[in-house]
Amino acid sequence: MKNKLHICMLSLDFIPNSGGVAAHVYELSKNLVKNGNSITVLTINRWNNNFIYKKNIEGINVISFLRNIEFFGKIFSGLIIIFVLLYHLAKNKKRYDLIHWHGFKGIETVVMEIIKFIFDVKNVWTNHTSHYIQAHSKKKFSELNRLLKIPDWIIAPSKELAIKSAKNVNFEENMVSYVFNGVDVNKFKPKDKNKNLLYDLDLNEKTKIIISTRRFEKKNGLRYLVKAIPKVIKAFPESRFIIIGDFEGPIELSDKNYIINYVKKYQLNNNVIFTGNILNENLVDYYSIADLTVLPSLIEAVSISGLESIACGVPIVGS
Repeated sequence: MKNKLHICMLSLDFIPNSGGVAAHVYELSKNLVKNGNSITVLTINRWNNNFIYKKNIEGINVISFLRNIEFFGKIFSGLIIIFVLLYHLAKNKKRYDLIHWHGFKGIETVVMEIIKFIFDVKNVWTNHTSHYIQAHSKKKFSELNRLLKIPDWIIAPSKELAIKSAKNVNFEENMVSYVFNGVDVNKFKPKDKNKNLLYDLDLNEKTKIIISTRRFEKKNGLRYLVKAIPKVIKAFPESRFIIIGDFEGPIELSDKNYIINYVKKYQLNNNVIFTGNILNENLVDYYSIADLTVLPSLIEAVSISGLESIACGVPIVGS
């Protein structure tokens, strides 16, 4: 029998948040538990207003922290979260065999940089992000080399990320593993249209439904999708667009206000539905009613939402 590993997943992006990283960490943790390992996920509390909230999800030990504490303000709240994460990891440094972290230039990176310096704990970083590709393309190698001092091993979900995790930077190529993203095909698969969902959305089976499961981040290109909507509905008046997701990141990276204001300005409210975040387990119902998925990204690593759409038999238009 394989030795049981005690692994800490450090990811502020986790269910019930929608998005590729959240789904990735959840599915990875769930399957590591099935293989007999002990998994603890450190993340942000999206379930209630408790400062510290512990929850067990399918055998995954989830410890979450409330990120934005109104009394302290956003910046000081972030510092508090860094402190409590450091405290937890320092207290449990002998308990965890490995820390697997999933952030880029955020709280996770700051925490891992400090923990690595003080305790030199074994850790793996999954390089999910297209932001790394952007930084590499702009030749910000000194910035990336500082980041790459932290991981003992890197997992990259695309060949491009695998190559650039070691090319022109100070990281060994043989310490990078290319592991392509995947989805649970027992969950994401073709199914009959969910008529109750159609009814709830005030749609019918004749409506042409286009969905986009993207966060309102500028690099995801949703502004270009909404700019195309007037042209689409001129040709196909019965078309309806469902945009699934939200964005909690820095305001300078967000397109949310632009997109919502554009829809209002051009009176597209009857043609566009904003759902906010949807539980990953419920996304298959939205794919079931969709005729098309649009991925309008300006840059992409490997889109898990694209893989989910393919698994559900829904064709994709992507940029």
